[in-house]
Parts: sequence; C-alpha cells; structure tokens
Amino acid sequence: MRIKGGNYKVESIEASGKSVDEAVLQALSHLGKRRDEVEIIVLQLPSRGAFGIGSKDARVRVSVRPGTPSAVITPEMADAILGPDDTFPEEELYLEDEEEDEEFLEDGEEGEFEEDEIEEEPAPFISSAALPPELSAEPGLGDVSAAEGEMQEVEVPTREDVEITVDVLQHVLRYMNISATVQVRSTNPLTLNIHGIHENLGLLIGRRGETLASLQLLVSLIVGHRTKHRMRIVVDAENYRERREENLRSLAMRVAQQVRNYRRSIALEAMPPHERRIVHITLSDSKDISTESIGEGDARRVVISLKRPAR
Repeated sequence: MRIKGGNYKVESIEASGKSVDEAVLQALSHLGKRRDEVEIIVLQLPSRGAFGIGSKDARVRVSVRPGTPSAVITPEMADAILGPDDTFPEEELYLEDEEEDEEFLEDGEEGEFEEDEIEEEPAPFISSAALPPELSAEPGLGDVSAAEGEMQEVEVPTREDVEITVDVLQHVLRYMNISATVQVRSTNPLTLNIHGIHENLGLLIGRRGETLASLQLLVSLIVGHRTKHRMRIVVDAENYRERREENLRSLAMRVAQQVRNYRRSIALEAMPPHERRIVHITLSDSKDISTESIGEGDARRVVISLKRPAR
C-alpha cells in the first residue's frame, strides 16, 4: 500500500514472522528492496506464551524512503534488526543528504548535548486523599510546596531518615498488596531496592518504568514532609534501574557501531529524559559519533549519527 509521509510518498508494508528478522526479510522480499533502502519499525515483539498457548509472532512495518534510509530501533530489538556483524560492501556506503546531516549534527563540540536533556520530568500531582490513613495521617501532606521554606537540604541522610524512608515504602507496598522486602542499597543517594517480588514486578515497574517513577516521587514527598529534609531518594525494584542503565549503555555502543558500519543515522525508541541522558553521556567522548534528541513530549527520542568531517 502507499501512504503519504511529509512531502513525498512512502511505500509501506506490515509483515509478521516467528522472529523480527523473519518478518523483516518477508517484507523486504515483497517490496523488492534491500535493508539499507527502508525504515524498519517493530510493532510487536515475538512471545512464546505459556505451554505454546497465547504465543505471538513478531510484527514489523517496513517503509521505503528514497534518500533517507533510517531505521527506528527499540532497545530490545537492536541486535535482531541490525546484527553485530552486518556490514555493507564498500561501494554501497554513503552519507545521508546534507539537509538531514545539518539537522542531526548541529553541535560542533565533541560529546555536547542540550542542557534541557538533564532536566527531570515534571512531577505529576499526587493527592493525599488517595493515600492510606497511616501515610496521610499528618496534616498538610497535599501542601508540601507550602512548607518548602522549612525544608533543609541534606546530602547524606541520617539513620532516622533512612528508617523513615524504608517504613514509608513498606507501608505503600502493603497498600498496593505487594509482598516484598526493602533493602537499603546505598545512602548517597539514598537508594532502596524492592526485593522478593514474584508476581507483580511488571505491574510495579510499569511501562518504561513510569509506575516505579511515580512510586519514587510519592515516597520522596511523604518522607520530605515527615523529616523536613530535602534529599534525593531512588526507589528500584529487583535492580530494574541498574539493569536498564547497563542495557542502555550497551545499546548505545552497539548502535553507534552500526552507524559506523552503515554510514547512516539511527533513531532509538522514544525514551524519558533520564534514559536519553544515559545514551548522550555514554557516547559523549566518541570522536566520530554525535547524539541529538528529536521529537516532542513522549515521542522524543535520541538519534545517533556520524559527526560531519571537519572541512
């Protein structure tokens, strides 16, 4: 089928297969194109299901874009779409057109990224009316901002701060009907890891860690109100944040190598600000790779590109 995209038409097809690679090859065969002539978007990852029941095939959308062969890659499927050993013959290597190069490589400085990338996401409003009685018993929890003048900045929490934070998190987990233990991983910053979750881990973490981030904010608000200390609190679940950070660093390095091999820019999936920052920092010392965030709101993503040679 043909759909309109920007000022030009894009030939696009959806295909499915037992793996992402199989689905992509099927689409390429139908379009009669090479992998470097299309944009690949993973719509659904394959899953086996339980005992063969509920299994799902991988599903992809492959679009032909003359002159703009960029792939959109999710972290989970970076290796499946672009294998670690895949390279094009020398005569097929080329750079993108100058206009796209200007867009992706605005910064001349090595490893430079925009200042707004290190900002935290805006905090959602949380009503104390939704809290259990033991957590909202103290008056004024909903007016934390009004008491900010009384708050004291602390870099390292006191023993009492740690005990109160652990207690608050345990109360919230019980309120969520989650049976788990809370471990103190470090005190600078104060990092708590929820351990021993067997059934509700995905529910607790949420899409792209959004539920876990909301839980962290809630705990921070309650603890700040009770201790009158403003401190950084990190809430993790089964070391999810630590693993995610390692995966993002690994992804950034692997995709950067694919950019070198393919000589074209690659866009990662949309990520929250703190995850985009990890990608930027990981590649900030690279002499030949540039990173830039594009898009708006929840669709904002990192594009990894080759730096333009100095003239």
